[in-house]
Amino acid sequence: MCFVNNYINCAKFIYALYKIFYNNSPQNIENVKKAAEICGPTGQKLLQFMVMHDGFLSDESKKELSYIFEECSTHSWKDTEKIYLSEFKKPISEDFSINDIDIMPVGSGTIGQVYRLYSLKYKEYVAVKVRHSNVLDDADNFVKIFTRVINIMNSITFMPFTVLINEFLENIYIQLDYTNEAYNTDVLRKNNLNNKHIIIPTVYYSSESVICMSYHDGIPFTSITDTVLKSRISHDLLMFNMSSILIHDLLHCDLHYGNWKVDIKGDDYNIIIYDCGIMGSTFNATVNKDICLACMDGDYNKIYSILVNGMGDQRNSLLMKEYTRQLMRKEYQTRSDRFSLFLKQMFVYNIKFNHRYLRCIQGLMTCLSLIIISSEKLNKMLGKEGCRLEIFICYYSGVLEKSRKYPELLKHINKWIAEDKNIEKVFYEWLDNTFGHNDKSAFIDAILLKFKEG
Repeated sequence: MCFVNNYINCAKFIYALYKIFYNNSPQNIENVKKAAEICGPTGQKLLQFMVMHDGFLSDESKKELSYIFEECSTHSWKDTEKIYLSEFKKPISEDFSINDIDIMPVGSGTIGQVYRLYSLKYKEYVAVKVRHSNVLDDADNFVKIFTRVINIMNSITFMPFTVLINEFLENIYIQLDYTNEAYNTDVLRKNNLNNKHIIIPTVYYSSESVICMSYHDGIPFTSITDTVLKSRISHDLLMFNMSSILIHDLLHCDLHYGNWKVDIKGDDYNIIIYDCGIMGSTFNATVNKDICLACMDGDYNKIYSILVNGMGDQRNSLLMKEYTRQLMRKEYQTRSDRFSLFLKQMFVYNIKFNHRYLRCIQGLMTCLSLIIISSEKLNKMLGKEGCRLEIFICYYSGVLEKSRKYPELLKHINKWIAEDKNIEKVFYEWLDNTFGHNDKSAFIDAILLKFKEG
């Protein structure tokens, strides 16, 4: 009976996703919440994935479902003791000073939970992340049943988000193996050793089910009320991501609000990056450059050409190209969720695209959306003038030069300016039209003074 119920629950979940894809009504949001919860940890992880993925939900619906990144079920301390003993062949009490307060998790996700424990070896509090005891069996059952059910439902009617679900099902086991996360965390940390605003934990040791790493506490970005500080942080996060893809070809692709926090120190801050399970690489430096320029420009025609090879051969390619043209022409100035509209239509038209490239594009677009959303005036200004790319490139070249941050990234930006003389021409015209002068240095100094980074 339980086996039959699992099939029914998966079918209900897929149907709830189908309904909310076309209509983000409060009732459909509530239905998808319940369906994901009934499907267990992997079902909730899938909903997390869908919420993070542009092209599936509206911005308002994402806010309604944001709870799923923090409010996850926990396992008992006894389970943690068993897991640690199984992984390292010794009791957890041999490595940590344990008390009644410390055995309470400081955070829990769909896959595991985190403790703040005092290490007897390192003589400091560390973060110990422990995978939930039943999550591997749950994933095995979920993947097997969900794959069968969605294939059946696709034979009845087209599920436009099938490509997303298939990507999730193919990659879920990578996220379940903490040795993979430990490796990614270590590489990302080494790539950012000289970045004073980015903190990535040091991994001390790990196994498939446990990671022990340095402990860093912070607050969610959404809880910060200082608009100037939020702008500084969002700009830094974008610079971090652009450096990651352009210089290292390794991008954190799961930066939902539960996976990064901010440690505020007076007028200064640190951005703490967690959970490096999902990373993106294109293995192509030219594509990385094209992705950065297309995302900064907000040009979905360019993004489409990067994502889709041989698009003229696809069934709905002409419809998609026309939709993209209309999106750029009609809604460039008025919609902050244009990228979601663009991707949703790609799913509806069943356009085949490069998933690796999309993962990296979404990582950058997430940071860009933070910048634009955090400043309504900036959003209107960039949309009205239609020269977002030129403004961003020249703006960041000036800021990075004066603040002496991200020197390798500055080299890329200066090279873009040298290769395309139109960038500076458009920027200086924008300065003159907007502020009545074309003094770039004065403009950058004013911005830095406002951000208190001079």
